[in-house]
Amino acid sequence: MSNVTDLTPQQLHALAVAAKPAGKVRDKLVDGKKCRIDFTVRVHGELIVNNGTTHAGSSAAPSIDLLAGVLAEFGPRKRKAVVDAILKDRSEKGYKIDEAATEQAQRLIESTKTATTVKKRGAVTGKLNLELV
Repeated sequence: MSNVTDLTPQQLHALAVAAKPAGKVRDKLVDGKKCRIDFTVRVHGELIVNNGTTHAGSSAAPSIDLLAGVLAEFGPRKRKAVVDAILKDRSEKGYKIDEAATEQAQRLIESTKTATTVKKRGAVTGKLNLELV
């Protein structure tokens, strides 16, 4: 019996490409049902490895870090008052926060964003045929 590590990178990617349609039939499987599987398949065709690309990206500070940074500027009583006010407002208004506060928060979040260039590997696609053996 062959171990998956005995397969070449090309063979492993061919399996991944060939298995993509499995997501479309997931709802035909029964949740909680264990199935014993034993079959042989022949995969043949052409594997295509596209060129990598770069694209501009940005990231903002995580909201928890942002809130912690803002609250750190206040003393313990003011911190508690701010958190209590936020929680009270959320429960009374069903998560509504006034427009001015929302705009200020958005400006603050935007000011923490950093621009980056991200390298993205090219997609691996292919025209493969599967045959049960």
